[in-house]
Amino acid sequence: EDGKRAVEAAAAGAKEAKRKVIPLFAAAAGPGEPARDDFDEYEVEETSPAQFAVKISGDSMEPELHDGDIVLCRRKKPEIGELAVIMVNGFLYVKQYIDAYAGNIYLRSLNRARKDCDVDILASGNDTVTSYGTVIYKHLELVEQ
Repeated sequence: EDGKRAVEAAAAGAKEAKRKVIPLFAAAAGPGEPARDDFDEYEVEETSPAQFAVKISGDSMEPELHDGDIVLCRRKKPEIGELAVIMVNGFLYVKQYIDAYAGNIYLRSLNRARKDCDVDILASGNDTVTSYGTVIYKHLELVEQ
């Protein structure tokens, strides 16, 4: 009996040891969350492809993402239809990425009742844009413009 408990305890300890810590940032699924240099630590399984996590603020990405959700992300250039983590003019957003020809980028809210939170980045403008990566998530249909 004691031997069995020792094996179970060792197995539980091994499971706990197979974790990694990634940075957790705050990002908006609404009108924009001012980017901060600080972050919290977030623990995930060691085998997770996640490189960072984002805590969602707002309701513009419902029904897929909700206020307070934590999503796992990876550093990669977003492809059309993916949920991107992008900083625009110092504000961090999680939005569906739509790249149009001529260098324009459209960041769309999935909740079309909140299309007031959409962000258009025009090639002719002078916005400062930094792509952090993408949400590790299923591919979603493009939202209507």
